[in-house]
Amino acid sequence: MSLCIRLGDVEDADDRHEATPQMWQETYLSAILRAIRYADDASYRLAGYRKLDPITTIEAESRFLKAAEDLFFQGTSSSRV
Repeated sequence: MSLCIRLGDVEDADDRHEATPQMWQETYLSAILRAIRYADDASYRLAGYRKLDPITTIEAESRFLKAAEDLFFQGTSSSRV
């Protein structure tokens, strides 16, 4: 079974793309950065939303830094730019 990501905001709503490792890496990094951004924002509340520390181990920190470094050095050659 292959996974597809729907990029309706970026392209035609019926256009589907295979989920590449780079897309998953961008998704992972975006989720971690969003969690960090809103971690201490008392005004950001959602019903049923529980804030968790996104980086709880040295391995998770290494994975985050590696993803950030990889995507940083890709610059605007990202899959959605």
